[in-house]
Amino acid sequence: MPSLLGALRAALCATLVVGAPRGAASSCSTEHTALLGRMERADSTVAALAEALAACALASAPGDEPADVARARALRVLFRWVTTNVDYAAAEFFAGESVDCAPAAVLTSRRAICAGYAALFVALARATPMLGD
Repeated sequence: MPSLLGALRAALCATLVVGAPRGAASSCSTEHTALLGRMERADSTVAALAEALAACALASAPGDEPADVARARALRVLFRWVTTNVDYAAAEFFAGESVDCAPAAVLTSRRAICAGYAALFVALARATPMLGD
């Protein structure tokens, strides 16, 4: 079964990176992105998630891709994962409640306000070796 799981992961990664054309069945790519999020939910650290998402970016890249395009691809994967798998904590925000925006807290709760989205994205980017600081 490892080969089936590998094939599924590669297909999901490709969808994460490329996505659906505008106006096409974009819900399909959203479902796949959410599925990848559930697969990676076992990764409880920012570093482990960054490594898994970087592997997705690399798996879908052609071998002769320029470095700047590869970095943009990796950033897109991180962005898509964060925006698909973290819910906006609107109720807490409008009630004036405190929302923990630390990257680890956002990763655990999967809820944030703007600062939490940004903090998690930056933490994932910094933890992705191909992106550096």
